[in-house]
Amino acid sequence: MENKILIKLLGVPCVGCTSICTRYTMNIFVENYHQCVIVDYYHKTVTIKDKKYELDIDDSTSTLNFYALTELMIKHSNIIVLVYSIDSKSSFNEMCTILNLVHKTLGVDTLRTIPAVICGNKNDLENKREVSYIEGQKLAEKEGCLFYEISALKNINLTEMFEKAVSCYVNTKSNEADQQYEICKLW
Repeated sequence: MENKILIKLLGVPCVGCTSICTRYTMNIFVENYHQCVIVDYYHKTVTIKDKKYELDIDDSTSTLNFYALTELMIKHSNIIVLVYSIDSKSSFNEMCTILNLVHKTLGVDTLRTIPAVICGNKNDLENKREVSYIEGQKLAEKEGCLFYEISALKNINLTEMFEKAVSCYVNTKSNEADQQYEICKLW
């Protein structure tokens, strides 16, 4: 399929990247999952603006122990989703470290040119919250990213998050094509 989009999920272990993938692509929630140590892809076909797109969602480990693999996957991604757990301040801080890796790999302003999402998972654990909604939202605004709080367990906001990110990607590609066409018309 020519309309293939690679989405890279980045987050430390136990923030729910795999649960996000399995819930979104297969509508199942896996309670006990063993952390992946190699590349793990999930697939889903979506329709945006009457066109079908095949999403390849990469859930390979993104711990800094696998820096080279993570860096390679970042370079080839069309959309980046940075995941933390709202019940873990340390996961938010680690996500910020991963965000710095993204900047180092792609350039400082890249998140303003490719779709990226700051994603607070586990918003069903409100009573255990350690990262405020405002904190996540402010970081996303500063970075020029989309922001969503979701729950893979309860299937809250997953579809909206992925569809918005894909729509942003499609619009970016469409605008680039229009600009190329305009440049060509000048000559």
